[in-house]
Amino acid sequence: MAAGLAVIAVTYGLARYGYGLYLPEFRADFGLSSGTAGVIGAGSYAGYCGAVVVAGRLVATDRARTALWCAGGSAALGCLLVGVAWSGPVLAAGALLAGSGAGAATPATVAAVAGTVPDPQVPRAQGVVNSGTGAADGTWDAQRSTPLSETDPAILALRWSMPQSIRGLAIKEIDGELTKIDAFTGEGQPD
Repeated sequence: MAAGLAVIAVTYGLARYGYGLYLPEFRADFGLSSGTAGVIGAGSYAGYCGAVVVAGRLVATDRARTALWCAGGSAALGCLLVGVAWSGPVLAAGALLAGSGAGAATPATVAAVAGTVPDPQVPRAQGVVNSGTGAADGTWDAQRSTPLSETDPAILALRWSMPQSIRGLAIKEIDGELTKIDAFTGEGQPD
């Protein structure tokens, strides 16, 4: 499970969402308009969607390992290309390729968990690999004591023992000291 969680964390957290995290710097460095920045972000999403289709076909033909290698390879190569980008078009190509890694990762890790974890443990393993860990009621198993920042970021995830319909998610910083996540499922009142 740890390897699958790492693949998802890297392909989504770093490769796919990294472009958005550094967008202000990219706009300044490459002189990107908001429209151009949006087109690059959409290209990354298109790469993600295309990779989901390709990886799904690979998994369906018992080539999940190939899909997993494609996920890691495209994420790494895309991040490398973004890191050395010397122009807007090179940045766009890197973002598209990096976004593709996340698209290939999900079908591959789902198949890997299903093929390696005993049946009774598959639902929990899928939840851990695809969304991290939390208490069975959806609360966090640990709380941050410092606010989120560029130097102290976090990847946070929710997990419930039963499927939930989430209608709202609030990320709050309280007095710049505590980061709190609330999920509203439609029952009762949100905090």
